[in-house]
Amino acid sequence: MNWHTITLDKNSNLDDVHAYIDVGPESPWFSGHFPEKPILPGFALLSMVFDSILLTTHKEFVPTGFKRIRFKQVIKPGDRLEIKAQKQKNAYEYSFTVHANGIHACKGTLMVDPFSKKC
Repeated sequence: MNWHTITLDKNSNLDDVHAYIDVGPESPWFSGHFPEKPILPGFALLSMVFDSILLTTHKEFVPTGFKRIRFKQVIKPGDRLEIKAQKQKNAYEYSFTVHANGIHACKGTLMVDPFSKKC
């Protein structure tokens, strides 16, 4: 099932993530939030930020937390999202901004840890 589509900008790199995300109206993200006026849940947006970082870095991370998250704009079905994330001095933190159709929608910091497989 297609929840969303991520397109990486050709200039994305390990330190500067730049991605575009399309979330179609048929996406399950909108199925229960809210039936008559669907909007994208905040946790879904944060998941998309994390997915964009993973695609760009090609590393195995797990999210460990968020800091200073500010949701400023409602995201509706069909909105095109632009995500920019920059690696901070701490190698496991990314500050990010999200724009929906060119309007500032969210910002904050995502913290990650390397994923290690244990037997």
